[in-house]
Amino acid sequence: MNNDLLLKYVKGETTEAEDAQVYKWIEATPQNRRDFDQLQRVYQAILCQEIPDLHTESRSHRKTISWIAAAAILLLAVPALLLMLLRQSSSEPANQVAIREINVPAGQRSHIILDDGTSVWVNSNSTLICSADMDDKQRHVTIKGEAYLDVAPDKEHPFIVSTGNRDIKVLGTKFDVKTDSQGKKLYVKLYSGNIEIHDGYTRQSHKVCAGHQIEFNKEQVILSELTDNSNSPLWIDGIYRFDNATFGEIFQDIARNYDFTLKINDPAVLSCKATCKFRMEDGFQHIINSLQQIHDFSASWDDNDRILTIE
Repeated sequence: MNNDLLLKYVKGETTEAEDAQVYKWIEATPQNRRDFDQLQRVYQAILCQEIPDLHTESRSHRKTISWIAAAAILLLAVPALLLMLLRQSSSEPANQVAIREINVPAGQRSHIILDDGTSVWVNSNSTLICSADMDDKQRHVTIKGEAYLDVAPDKEHPFIVSTGNRDIKVLGTKFDVKTDSQGKKLYVKLYSGNIEIHDGYTRQSHKVCAGHQIEFNKEQVILSELTDNSNSPLWIDGIYRFDNATFGEIFQDIARNYDFTLKINDPAVLSCKATCKFRMEDGFQHIINSLQQIHDFSASWDDNDRILTIE
C-alpha cells in the first residue's frame, strides 16, 4: 500500500475510489488492519493536539508561534513515521497475541471498524480495547469513557461490551455507552435492538429495548425513555447535547472532553439544570459563557495547570 495514500486517508482527503482501495487493503489481512490502526493512533496523537480555548493575558505571542512551529515540524515527520511503523509492524512475530487499544485524545473522536464489521465511534478522552484478531466465537471489547457502537448482527455469537464491573450483551444493535473514570457509573442509550446488562456489583441482569436509556449509579438503576428522536448520538458529528442536565454533569463532560481539572468553590451551581446544544469546535470557553447566561456564576482559568475554577 502506498504510504502517501494512507496519509491522505487518515487526513480525510481521499476520493471514493481511493477510499475503496484503502478499505480493500485493510480487510485483506489481519496484519494490515493492525498496521492501519497503529498508524491512525500515531497520526491522531501527533496532529490532534488542541490549542487551549481560554487564553490568559500573560500568554505571549512568541509562545503561540513556537507551538505552531513545533506542530509544523511534527506534520512533516508524519510520512516518515508511517513508513517506519509499517516496517516495524510487519516484522512482529506471527505467534504474538496482539491487543488493539485505541486511545482518543482530548477534544477528538475516532471511528473504527472491527473485524466482525461492527462500527465503533470512540469519544474524546476514551479508550477502546479488544483483541487485534476478533475470532468468530468471541466478540468482546472493553470501553473506558464513551463510545457509540453499531454492532454487526450475529445471532450465534453475542457481542460483549465490558465497562468496569458490568457487561453489556448484544446480538446486533446500535447503542451509546458511557462510564465514569472509576467504571462505577454506567449510562447506556439504546437506539435499536435489545441488550442485556449484567451488573457485577448486584449480580443482577437488566434487559433494555430500543428507545430507552438506563443509568447505573451506585446501587441505583434508573430506566427511562430516550429524550431525543435521533438515530445516533450527536457527539459523533461533533455536537454536544444536554437534556435537562445538571451543571455538574455538563462540567464533568466538558472537563473530560477538553482534558482539564475542575475546582468547585460554589457547589450550589452544580444543581442548576439546562437543556442546550453546542459544537465541539466552539471550545469550552463558549460553553461556559453560554451557561453563565442561564445562571450567574464566575469562572477562572489557570492555563499552567489547566484548572477551571467555578465560584
